[in-house]
Amino acid sequence: LAVVRIVRGNTDIQDLPLFTPTEQFRAIGLLAIGVVACLYLPETLYLSLYGAAWWDQALTNFPNQGLLEATTCLFGLIAAQANIGITKAAGKGVRPIGEMVSLGAVASFALAVVPCACALYYLRDDGITFFEHYKYP
Repeated sequence: LAVVRIVRGNTDIQDLPLFTPTEQFRAIGLLAIGVVACLYLPETLYLSLYGAAWWDQALTNFPNQGLLEATTCLFGLIAAQANIGITKAAGKGVRPIGEMVSLGAVASFALAVVPCACALYYLRDDGITFFEHYKYP
C-alpha cells in the first residue's frame, strides 16, 4: 500500500486501487515475459546449488550440452535486451504502451523460446538433453 501511495503521489489512499486497463495490460505482458524467463530457473538453481561439479558431470554425460546452454543463454540475453529497448521506446512515445507490451511478449518468445526449441531439434542426436542432465546425486 505504501508503494502505491508513493507511485501515485497520493498519501490519502486507504485501499489498494483496481488496475487501470493499461496497468492490467502491462501486468499480463510482464507475466508472459516472466513465464519465458522461468525457462532459465532450473539451470540457475542447479548451478547455484551444485556448481562446477554438476556442470562437469553434465558435460561428461552430454558432450554438446555446453553448446546448447551457451546458445540458449545468449538468446535469453538478447530477448532481455530487446525488452529493455522496447520499454525505453514505449517511454519515449514511439508507440502506445499496449502495442509495446504485446511486442515485448512476442519478442521474448521469438528470441528465447524458438531458438532453444530449434537447437534442441538440431542437436537432438548429438549428445544433448533437456532434462536428463538435472539428475545429480
